[in-house]
Parts: sequence; C-alpha cells; structure tokens
Amino acid sequence: MAQQPFLTRFIAGWLVPGLGHLLGGKIREGWLLILSLNCLWAIGMWLSNFEGASRLFHPYLFWTGAGCGGTAILSFFDPAADLALSGLSSVQDYQDVPYWNDTGLLLVFVAGLLNILCLLDLIDSRIEPNRHQSSSPGKDSPR
Repeated sequence: MAQQPFLTRFIAGWLVPGLGHLLGGKIREGWLLILSLNCLWAIGMWLSNFEGASRLFHPYLFWTGAGCGGTAILSFFDPAADLALSGLSSVQDYQDVPYWNDTGLLLVFVAGLLNILCLLDLIDSRIEPNRHQSSSPGKDSPR
C-alpha cells in the first residue's frame, strides 16, 4: 500500500482515529488505534447519551472530545439537545442524569485527547521520518 499525502492522512486520522496511521503504512499501529480509540469513543457516547458531543452541556470539555472528528460532526446535529431544560421548566420536570453519564463523558474526552496525541505522532513522522525506526546497537552507534 502506497503512502497517501500527509494532509489526507491527517484529516483521515482526525475523522477516524487510527486511519491516518493505516494510510501511512503503519498497519499494526493503525488497526490497534482504530479498534481501541473508536471503541472508547463509541462506548463513551453511548454511556453519556450523546452528551459528549454537546457544546450546550459541556462548552469547554467539548473541545477535548473534538480531537476525534466524530464529536465535532455530531455537534452540528446535537442529539442531546432535547435533554436541555427549555424556558421556565422546573427542576422537578428534569429527568435524572443517567448513572454512567460522567464515565461516558470521560471516555469521550480521553479518546479525543488520545487522538490528538496520535495526530501529533503523524506530524512527528512527517518531520523526522526515521525517528520511529529502531537501529541495531552494533551499526552506526556513536562511540
């Protein structure tokens, strides 16, 4: 598989965590990241009832979750907006927060931050392509 241009890998890695590594020829790392980060993100969204993609509920923490492109894309649809209190609704009318809500939010935000690290790894591999290759201690080692 030929390597794709850097910008294509970067955008693909943002939209689907791990896809940038896969397109860059790092097959094992790419699949590991695709499985782990996307499962972490999907489980977090499910547990938080899609509040992780809501700029209304979490205006500052949203940007950490936006490290995964799916969070930013879902924010335009805002599936959790129907949970917001409208007008002069009383607190008694508001339904309880799901039991695992905070855990789900944490998973979404951690997945976003980890994907930012993965994107930085893509940038690093562009700047210094030979950094991740291990050299044997007997060859070309400084004395």
